[in-house]
Amino acid sequence: MHILYLIKHLKPNTLKLKYKQHNKPFGTNNKINMPLVVPGITSGGAQSKTEEWTNKLVGKKIGEGSDATTFARADLPKETRVIQPGSMVTKDFKPDRLNVHLKEDGTVSHVDHQ
Repeated sequence: MHILYLIKHLKPNTLKLKYKQHNKPFGTNNKINMPLVVPGITSGGAQSKTEEWTNKLVGKKIGEGSDATTFARADLPKETRVIQPGSMVTKDFKPDRLNVHLKEDGTVSHVDHQ
C-alpha cells in the first residue's frame, strides 16, 4: 500500500516520502532529489536483452550469412530457439535463452528473452 501511495504522488526529479497513516515525513528530510527512471524509456540508454535482439532481428530472416535482410544463425547466442509458426515448444525456464519467433514467410515477428 505504501508503494502505491508513493507512486501516485511521484513527481519528476522529486520524491516525497511520507507515512500514509500518519502523513508524517519519513526521516528528517522530507524531500529526496532523485532522477525519475522508467524502464525502457528513461533508463539511461541501456537496453534489455529483449529490446536489443528485437532491434537486430525483427523483419529479417535467419540464414547462413548476414546482409540487410538476413541475420546469420551463427551470430545468435548459444541458447537460442528459432520457433516456426505452429511449432510446439517446452515451457522450461532457461534465463539465458533467446526465443526467436518466425512468421509464415520466415521473417522474425518477435523475440523474447526468458
